[in-house]
Amino acid sequence: MKLNKDLIKKDIKYIGPVIVGLVIMFWAMDRLFHTVCPLRFITGVPCPGCGITRAFLKVLHLDLVGATRMHPFWIPVLLLAVCYIAVRYLVADEARRDNINRVLFRIGIVVAVLGIVYYIYRMVTVFPGPAPMEDDHMWLRIIPRK
Repeated sequence: MKLNKDLIKKDIKYIGPVIVGLVIMFWAMDRLFHTVCPLRFITGVPCPGCGITRAFLKVLHLDLVGATRMHPFWIPVLLLAVCYIAVRYLVADEARRDNINRVLFRIGIVVAVLGIVYYIYRMVTVFPGPAPMEDDHMWLRIIPRK
């Protein structure tokens, strides 16, 4: 397996500006509205991925237990991302790469469905509750509560 440097350069050229734009948007949302989630900003309700960003930040601090408390699906999401990147840049044979990506896509669908089931479970049993399932609607901070 040899690293496909040309594909990396091509991806950086086309995807790089999108990633930079998303980072700027999320940074601005965090600074202005104290959330990076558009759904949470608009509705105040956590989305199915709520807590996954904080989970990855905890992983960077080697707090794996805390990461799993924030969102246990950080593990399959990370594994899928690493596998996809490895296949994209290390597997030279395009047919083989396509076959592996089909399998990874199917696994991703299963993870997404399980993530939605877990989200429904959290919404029924935990919401509103401890982070990341707190009720944090911006409009509720503007309107005084009785």
